[in-house]
Amino acid sequence: MATTWKLEQARANFSELVERAQRGETQLVTKHGHPAVYIIAARELNMTAGTTSLWDVLKTAPRCEEDMFERDSRAAPEIDL
Repeated sequence: MATTWKLEQARANFSELVERAQRGETQLVTKHGHPAVYIIAARELNMTAGTTSLWDVLKTAPRCEEDMFERDSRAAPEIDL
């Protein structure tokens, strides 16, 4: 769970925010009540470097057979909007 800071609090207590992030605590800074940025330790970011993207995994995934899945031939129900 991230510690949440308003932008003004983060600005005034930036050193503390950085120290907490370096201890492994994720920090969330909000702007106008909405999440703006997460601050994490550089070592945590480096741990994700070189990881394979979902697209790369999907590109190399085995293909399924045409008849592997059965489709429901019934028509979709009408929906009034």
